Amino acid sequence: MAPPPPSVDISLPAAAAGYPQFSERKTQRHWRDARALLLSAATVSIALVMARSLWLPWLTALLLFIALIWQGRSAAKNVCRRLLPVNGFMLFLWVSLPFTVAGESVHWLGLDWSLAGLRLAALSTGKANAIALVFMALLGPLGIHGIAQALMRLKVSPKLTWLFLLTAGTIHRLRDHFATALRAMRLRLTPEATLRQRWGGYAAVMARAFVQSALRAETVQKAMRCRGIDPASGALPNFDAKRWDGADSALVGVTLALAVAMAVFG
Repeated sequence: MAPPPPSVDISLPAAAAGYPQFSERKTQRHWRDARALLLSAATVSIALVMARSLWLPWLTALLLFIALIWQGRSAAKNVCRRLLPVNGFMLFLWVSLPFTVAGESVHWLGLDWSLAGLRLAALSTGKANAIALVFMALLGPLGIHGIAQALMRLKVSPKLTWLFLLTAGTIHRLRDHFATALRAMRLRLTPEATLRQRWGGYAAVMARAFVQSALRAETVQKAMRCRGIDPASGALPNFDAKRWDGADSALVGVTLALAVAMAVFG
């Protein structure tokens, strides 16, 4: 009789496993059930998405930003750096919506700016930043493993949980590879380098990143096979999970009440 395949134990610290950890400081959220944190974040985010007033998402974002800084979990510079990709996309909305949304307009700097477009861009920017800060505040201390634990215990498809774990690790490693390769390229390029040489260097970095991604996928697949892990079979990682208690129920109840209030007054 063949021995059963070994269980999958990925309850190592996120840094040791190569996954990003969003916060190094231990807070009370570390001792809450991951499901409660994920449900709370999703509930508040849905309420923010449904908001129609400008003040609600911007006030929520401001309060969460102040709370993160006041608790000392993250410096203002780190929070702004994590919000930079979000606002990079929002910048596209600011240069497109004021000129594409119909409605009353104002003439400024030689252009006609749609007031409805400006309001929509401001509302979208506030919602995006508020939702990003909600997830940073509630799910930041969990890291990738904690979020996967919540998905698993909420009975999300095992394949989706594995896809989330593997994708997060790949993105994290690709980011490190890009940063290292770009730093090396800048050091090697001379100030006299032509524009063609610079774009050629960027193209080489991107091509190498795609190759590294494919090689990593093959390496991970072989490693999982050697350990008897088959994501397609529905096998899930083993987590040292905290049990749901009254504090978790209270957290979900408070956030649900807060979401209802935001939906009514927002």
